[in-house]
Amino acid sequence: KYVSKEENNGDYASYVYKFDTASMGPTPSGYAFGVCNKGFSDYTTSNFGNNGCVMIKGNGQFITTDGVFTSDNKEYVHKQILPDFKDGGVFGEGDIVCMEIDVENLELWIWNETRDNDKLFKVKLPNKPLAPIVYMGGSAKRKIMISEQCAYKYKEQE
Repeated sequence: KYVSKEENNGDYASYVYKFDTASMGPTPSGYAFGVCNKGFSDYTTSNFGNNGCVMIKGNGQFITTDGVFTSDNKEYVHKQILPDFKDGGVFGEGDIVCMEIDVENLELWIWNETRDNDKLFKVKLPNKPLAPIVYMGGSAKRKIMISEQCAYKYKEQE
């Protein structure tokens, strides 16, 4: 489902998803978490982000569509492993990966709940409908499970 600031009528400020990677297999660089917009298109080989999406791969590689998703962090360079994640990546098999789409503040946050190491992937989002995306490489035998999904209200309605 696509979510956006305009389409939620102020009901919800953020959407949080938790993914269980217990059955993903031993290759975290073949997986990525992020969001896509309605301009997202199919690809026939590796997805390098030039199709309406922004993702971070398990090994810490940042993939984005230039000019659509931005970051204040100058170390976020397209197709490069981010410095914060050079040692150990973002996630591996058996981790719980969390993703928050904050439609109120137009931000995407991804972190590893299992490692609890204060490392956070954060980018600014366009004010357009967005959907969570999980890229799983070319293997149909591996799995990632959504273990939790919640929508949080920005403020209590009277």
